Amino acid sequence: MLDESLVLEIKKAENLHGHLGPFLVLGVKMANLAKKLLNIDRNNHRDMQVFVELPLTTPFSCILDGIQAATQCTIGNRRLRVKNF
Repeated sequence: MLDESLVLEIKKAENLHGHLGPFLVLGVKMANLAKKLLNIDRNNHRDMQVFVELPLTTPFSCILDGIQAATQCTIGNRRLRVKNF
């Protein structure tokens, strides 16, 4: 069963991305796992930067929107770096 905060993050990602899909959810879960492993919480994530290497083709690129929604790191705020793998 999903906890309520994860459901809310997935809905936020869905709104950003335009539709719900498995790779979008994967991006949210990857970001949450990384934040947990790195001990990053809501109060200290402003200095976080994300570096992602993946194929920039669908469906892999959908992962990026999940990561953006879960971390608040975007290309626009220069806290998300993407490398085509």
